[in-house]
Amino acid sequence: MRYVELQIRPEGRRWFHPVDEHIAKDPDLRHGPIHNYNLLDDGTVVLLYEIYGPKDRIDELLETHGTGLKRDTTKVSENTLVWAHLDPSEVVGDLFELTNHYSIVVDTPIRFTDNHRLDIVIVGDPAVIREMFEDAPENAQVTVEKTGDYQPKTERLFTDLTARQQEVLIAALRAGYYDDPRNATYDDIAEMVGCSATTVGEHLRKIERRIIREIAPVST
Repeated sequence: MRYVELQIRPEGRRWFHPVDEHIAKDPDLRHGPIHNYNLLDDGTVVLLYEIYGPKDRIDELLETHGTGLKRDTTKVSENTLVWAHLDPSEVVGDLFELTNHYSIVVDTPIRFTDNHRLDIVIVGDPAVIREMFEDAPENAQVTVEKTGDYQPKTERLFTDLTARQQEVLIAALRAGYYDDPRNATYDDIAEMVGCSATTVGEHLRKIERRIIREIAPVST
């Protein structure tokens, strides 16, 4: 079973839905992930997605610019969950129909990148994925970011590290470097893996930067 990470944007324009533009332009708001979706038999879509920002501001924006949306919003901490039943744009509808037709699993959540593309991971048989790409909608710009053998997200983060980075990270955890309070130093880890403390620090900084970029609600 293989996975392919894609970035998708509409051909010839920037936004998947008019509301997206207003979210992006509001300094108090930011696109969060699409947690789930369901394409109904009538071609409409039910979405559960998150917007980072205050609920009252999001309610105002949806009321003003969300024409045709059936929706409900819920405050979750400092952010807002949105349930919406809507007619998808042509590009979104084509993409959802394509994944259904080819029995491809979309590994949610689906995330917006900082340049307002959708970052989607699809999972399935390699031959089916190749066939799906040949039938990709012309109204979408699709870029393949990475591919490999599928594992759940947390495991994939670890296996994407180099063998040496994995060794250093495991040693750091076993030594108690990430305990609170911290019970180990770079020198302790260096002795365990047979390298200098400086090298340990370099590896851990690269590991932390990679993991933080994956889990933070922004992309770089």
